[in-house]
Amino acid sequence: MFLFKKKNQMSLESKKLLDFYNGNKNLFGDFETISERKKIVKEIYDILKYTGKPGVISKSSKPGISVYRGISANDAETLKAFSSQFVDGEAFYGKNASIYGTGIYTVVGDNKDVAYKYATEGYTTDNGIVIEGELDGDTRIIKIEDLYKIKETALEKLKTYPALNNFLRVLEDDGAFAAILGYQAIYVEDKKYMVILDRTQLAVNVQDMIRQLADLTVSEKRRWYSDNYM
Repeated sequence: MFLFKKKNQMSLESKKLLDFYNGNKNLFGDFETISERKKIVKEIYDILKYTGKPGVISKSSKPGISVYRGISANDAETLKAFSSQFVDGEAFYGKNASIYGTGIYTVVGDNKDVAYKYATEGYTTDNGIVIEGELDGDTRIIKIEDLYKIKETALEKLKTYPALNNFLRVLEDDGAFAAILGYQAIYVEDKKYMVILDRTQLAVNVQDMIRQLADLTVSEKRRWYSDNYM
């Protein structure tokens, strides 16, 4: 009750965060690990309908923001499985801490070479591909430095309420904080990262992905033949 009495003294962002908490209190029990926090963040994304499948780029697709995602695996079959999951499976955000928040980390603009470095694990393996995508031009994007400024102000008032402790611990994840405020992606300009929170805003060049996987399979077969018969 005390929280409601003080709402008129809060910023709009603080009020929005508090409203989400009051509507979803059951989510914010105690947790111990980063992995457990990421599960809570994913549940937040589920509530916001951010975890739906991405679209597919076609000739009729309107131009968006070009993004690239490097994916690698130990073998071609696992890489195919990872690639298929990226397009058609459940949203996966990893288990470890993400420095700019939980999301799908992509490289934006003319920086495909950076994604290629991730796909080859620093040029140490050929078993990777770069998935090309387009982020919808209407995606609500916030720059990381603007997010930090808003976060500092918005959380100042909420930190005075012990009952919100677990909620505030979840909001340490920049993705969760941004998503509750309505943003769908975070732009990290100096790294050229676009951290996609809402997967439904993304469309994937599936034809190019299939081509890369086919080329990789042929290359792997050639290597196997060379290793065993030449």
